Amino acid sequence: MSTTEPTNTPTGRARPTVIAVVVVVGLVLAAIVIGVGATLGGDPSDGSAVDKAQPIVVGVVVPPGQELTGGTSSLPPLALITATAAPRAIAGLPAAQQAARYAAMAGNDPSLLVKMGAAYQRAGDPDAAAAAYNKALAADPNSLEAKIGLALVDGSRSDAGLQAAGQKLAVFTSEYPNSQVAWFNRGWVDAYLRDGNGSIAAWERTAAIDPATSLGKTATGLLARIARAQKAAKKG
Repeated sequence: MSTTEPTNTPTGRARPTVIAVVVVVGLVLAAIVIGVGATLGGDPSDGSAVDKAQPIVVGVVVPPGQELTGGTSSLPPLALITATAAPRAIAGLPAAQQAARYAAMAGNDPSLLVKMGAAYQRAGDPDAAAAAYNKALAADPNSLEAKIGLALVDGSRSDAGLQAAGQKLAVFTSEYPNSQVAWFNRGWVDAYLRDGNGSIAAWERTAAIDPATSLGKTATGLLARIARAQKAAKKG
């Protein structure tokens, strides 16, 4: 997200390989670093590659009202987390290169177009991301991931857009109560909205739907790390 203060814009342009997510739960917690790729298709048990474009840094800072002590330069553009990982040949590439590879092979495949849109978001190009999601919707008007992606594009542009994205994700989880991609991304948006309780509840629901999927594993991992950090903070 940009170098402006957090009251001005929710997003900025840091290294696309680092996502700093501030999950507010009212306690000062140590930073936790995990790789989304380690669970989004990077589980050694299935022999797939870790997606290096999607690590997460989860850090809970201070009580509500003091969530960020400085600018938001460590926060990159808000981006869709898809239900499946990038193919092995693409997973190790930087986000911009991932987007280029998808552009060369996607055609009218809505799944690949969605992945292209997510890669463009992580690379900091919301306009290209929106075009990819709209093309995915033209190919498949029922693509929930494309609809979520468009909501997140709007969420990356302004505080009002981020609030609207949160409202849209709440609608999506109501309409698709068993959709892990809707619930996980709802938690993702809540994190950018500094709603720690909302993030935790959404990721708990993601894991409850199916703990064995990539998103289920990722949600479970996030929750476990947050719980350990909370416990450590209380001891300290």
